[in-house]
Amino acid sequence: MNENIQEIADSIVVNSFDFSLKNKTWQNLGYSKCPKYGEWINKFFRKKWKVNLENEILVSLIKISTSALIRYSYPELKEKKALISTISKMVSENDLWETLDFNSERECYDSFNEALPSYLEEPTDDWHKKFLKSIPLKSIPDKKLRGKISMGAIQLGQAISYQAHHQK
Repeated sequence: MNENIQEIADSIVVNSFDFSLKNKTWQNLGYSKCPKYGEWINKFFRKKWKVNLENEILVSLIKISTSALIRYSYPELKEKKALISTISKMVSENDLWETLDFNSERECYDSFNEALPSYLEEPTDDWHKKFLKSIPLKSIPDKKLRGKISMGAIQLGQAISYQAHHQK
């Protein structure tokens, strides 16, 4: 492998954020498109539960897609721990931790540094369950949206599992 850990991490982070911000990804979870509002709009005109939910979904999408990219793009990589640490650092730097609604850079780093190995240790057939556990589904007052998110997470998990079973 000719790429170094930083180059691999750069590629994974770019592709993970690209996937996580695509309208199609959010449409599969019951949204008309990826929600993109400014801080001012979110603070004064949107329901707090919905803003929090969308932040949780975004972070969870980044984690699951990052884990999938590590697993399927670099299955033979021996330095996975160093890669995960580098990715966690990249995601938590440059005030990105604030954008992702973490309380501190350290909290963001720890969240990714714990979640990514956790996904990679699980069979891909169970990733949708981990994804759903990271989202406060019970706090969603809109039952229709709750159902769409649940179904979308299952579809996301099936796509990852399909990829897993066809990579071998």
